[in-house]
Amino acid sequence: VLGRALYHHARVVGRTHADRGLLALGGDEEGPGWLERVDRERRKGIERCFRGLRDGAGAERVEELAVLLAPIVAQADAAPGAR
Repeated sequence: VLGRALYHHARVVGRTHADRGLLALGGDEEGPGWLERVDRERRKGIERCFRGLRDGAGAERVEELAVLLAPIVAQADAAPGAR
């Protein structure tokens, strides 16, 4: 689910404001490669956060997850064609 969310974020960010057409999501780019672009240590940290959330961990896991995801989202925001 996270890989799909990262893909959707990148597609929306890379779209110009003037483009009023339908946004097609899906296709070859959506595959597992999106999450595999995240370095191994960061992926392990994300997995640890989700595991903790499933086990009932509180806000500290949410904050840790936000810190781990921030550079990934920022990278998509800074990609060519973004804004």
